[in-house]
Amino acid sequence: MCAVHENHPPIIGVGVIDALAKGARAADALVSRFCALGLMNLSTLPENHRDLMLSKCYLVLTELAAGDPRQWNILTVTGEFVPPVDEDGEEVEPFTPRSHADWEYVKEYGFDKEARRYAVLAIGNLSLTVDYHGELVTIPCVEAVKGCMASDDPETVFNAAFAMNKITINEALLKSLGELGVVPVLVNAMSNGDIDTVAQSVGALRHLAMCPENRLLMLEAGDVHCIPAHP
Repeated sequence: MCAVHENHPPIIGVGVIDALAKGARAADALVSRFCALGLMNLSTLPENHRDLMLSKCYLVLTELAAGDPRQWNILTVTGEFVPPVDEDGEEVEPFTPRSHADWEYVKEYGFDKEARRYAVLAIGNLSLTVDYHGELVTIPCVEAVKGCMASDDPETVFNAAFAMNKITINEALLKSLGELGVVPVLVNAMSNGDIDTVAQSVGALRHLAMCPENRLLMLEAGDVHCIPAHP
């Protein structure tokens, strides 16, 4: 329902934001993932940002973007929980290729890749409203977005570059963002990302370049020759 903008007013009115924020904290990876998706969908409309910020859902979004640990639970087709180990002591694996891939990822990295994607994208959406940067753009938030930019998942990197492009529209934060080390990760994404990631990274670097100290950081980071010239 959250994917359809017309549904937002009625479902926000019955407290869905708090429910989604609570669900996003669930230990179960899939529950957390879909709650993060719901919050991300709601964040696509700036008129929802006040309610989202009042709920403090940005705290759990920051945690998910930072790779907060989750566990993958296996269910039967009827929704019954499957113990992780069978009667013979063998590890039980998911039944479908998609869920098996997700299970393997959570086993290897400890967090859910898709929940992280949605969380950092929601942070980017919320960052469109500069009035909330004081609460939203904290050191943990910036570190979480930076971590996403270092991901080996291209979609996570793009979403993080998008978030950084929106965070950097606030001139009051430019110097502190440079001091927090966002320039090297943006230069790296600009040099190695796909065309959409490059566009978002260049946008963020252009914003950051309004601060003289950040221009020096760009020179130190290298590859600034890759930034297209603009009139």
